[in-house]
Amino acid sequence: MPNQPNLNEVPTAFCLKDTPVENQRSLRVIIIGAGFSGIYTTIRITQKLRNIDLTVYDMNDAVSGVWWLNRYPGLACDIPFSRQTHIGHPYTLQGQKSVPICKMLLHVTVRDLKTDDEFEDTADVVISARGGLNQIYWPKIAGIEGFKGKLMHSGAWDESYDARNQKIGVIGNGSSAIQIVPSLQCLEGTQLWCFARSPTWIAASFGDMAMRKIGRDPKDTQFSKRHQEYMARHPEEFHRIRKTLENEAAKLFPVTLKGSEESNMVQTAIEGDMRRRLGNKSDITDALLPKFAPGCRRLTPGPNYLEALQEDNVHFTNAPIRNITPRGIEMASGEHIDLDLLVCATGYDVEAPPLFELVGRDGMSLSERWQPYAEAYLGVAVDSFPNFLLVGGPNSGLGSGSLISVFEAQGDYAVKMLRKMQKEDYATFEVKSNRVADFSQYIDEEIWVAYSGFVARILKSLPRGIARPEMGRLSLGVGEFEWKLTEMVG
Repeated sequence: MPNQPNLNEVPTAFCLKDTPVENQRSLRVIIIGAGFSGIYTTIRITQKLRNIDLTVYDMNDAVSGVWWLNRYPGLACDIPFSRQTHIGHPYTLQGQKSVPICKMLLHVTVRDLKTDDEFEDTADVVISARGGLNQIYWPKIAGIEGFKGKLMHSGAWDESYDARNQKIGVIGNGSSAIQIVPSLQCLEGTQLWCFARSPTWIAASFGDMAMRKIGRDPKDTQFSKRHQEYMARHPEEFHRIRKTLENEAAKLFPVTLKGSEESNMVQTAIEGDMRRRLGNKSDITDALLPKFAPGCRRLTPGPNYLEALQEDNVHFTNAPIRNITPRGIEMASGEHIDLDLLVCATGYDVEAPPLFELVGRDGMSLSERWQPYAEAYLGVAVDSFPNFLLVGGPNSGLGSGSLISVFEAQGDYAVKMLRKMQKEDYATFEVKSNRVADFSQYIDEEIWVAYSGFVARILKSLPRGIARPEMGRLSLGVGEFEWKLTEMVG
């Protein structure tokens, strides 16, 4: 006769919690970074969740991230700035204090950049919203550290320096150089040398058609205080303007698709415009016109850049540099160019891991995990790094349009993850490695980046991924993560 269960025995492996089903347990959350993505994620957490003890750390003296760091002359947004704003209502940054009960805590060591003091903090979840435009990239040219003149990077501009009547060299011809050169060229008494390494498409200003549709001169990019106050009183007008700008930007999406009719048409149009603007400067035209299609890289609008290159006080070259001397730049040909100011408009090391060490499961650092390339599921989660989320992670970039929509989608995704932890009493979550691999395969198949014989697999727009304007938000799937419950307490 089979053994009968002892009904008097009380099982000890499981015990119900004496709490409401919809109870949202307290969580301690740390956000690293207070730029666009960090600000939005902070807003949404405080708007949508309760019982969150939230702290935001940032390395700068003020919020706004890359827009606080960059001070170079000519700095401007490459799209109408009204599209670089978050959708939402007035908000507060105050979170509710709580006592974490989760068994797993993430330990964060923080150094005060003013006092150099260090302290430790702990959290249930850490969200990195540090962005990719904060680690400046210095050109790897021999002798740069020995230059005796003024050395500046576009991402660390010295606003106190007077560049008038100076001999100035600008290394680079990317987004920042395209804005810096016209601003320096027009200064009194300047002589400017532009050192371009690679070709690039120089497009007309984005949003011209949209500006005409809303009844404004495309060159009149400044909305008066009176107009801003009017839109504040009439939000439907602001919504109309923003919707028009968004719709026009969305029409550029097919340009990012390899071999598309739109890509070919835009290439023909931009090439014709560049040749027209450069006139008889065929040497500059030949040096700047790329062999790759415009959609291969994010287009860079350059009002007045091509015109500045033709001025008498500007000298353009794409010849190789041999080294930098204490007095200037020595070209491979042997020519030496004396300089008072050397500007490195060479961008940021967007592939670099965070400046702070990030250690995940089994002692693996993020730098090790991101070899030979960075990858993250939907740009938000990395396997072997439980309870860690990214906003603006690998492959979050756009070929056209505003990154804000991506940050909003990823910030809302983080809110969904936190809500699930709270309501279902999970202690940990960790994305499955096969999901990260699947997403990387998707990127390989959908993204194309190829120019000058170089082929890259990361850091490009997502033609049919999270950045689709019509997609809007990321869905929280059930099979992408491993979830573990907190210890049951009777």
